[in-house]
Amino acid sequence: MMMGERWIGETPVRYYLLAEHLPGGKTDYGLRLAVPDGDSAELRGLTFSSRAIRELLDRLMRCDVTPISLHDIVEDWLISECHS
Repeated sequence: MMMGERWIGETPVRYYLLAEHLPGGKTDYGLRLAVPDGDSAELRGLTFSSRAIRELLDRLMRCDVTPISLHDIVEDWLISECHS
C-alpha cells in the first residue's frame, strides 16, 4: 500500500507499507521505496508492530530517504529498537 510520495530535487520517491499475514493471526510488516523507472529497495519482516512501521515510514519520508540509503538507515533503526 503506497503511504506517500516525496519529491527529492526533481525525483519522486514513493514509500510503500508491506504487510504479510501469517498463520496464527500475526502480520509481518516491511517497506518498499521506489523511484518510478529507477531504483527501488524492499525490506520485509522488519516488525510485527503496525505502529512501529508507520513511525519508521513517517521518519523516512520526513528525512527524504531514498532507495539507495534505505538499508543503512533501517539497520540503524533496528539497532536502536533493540536497545530501547
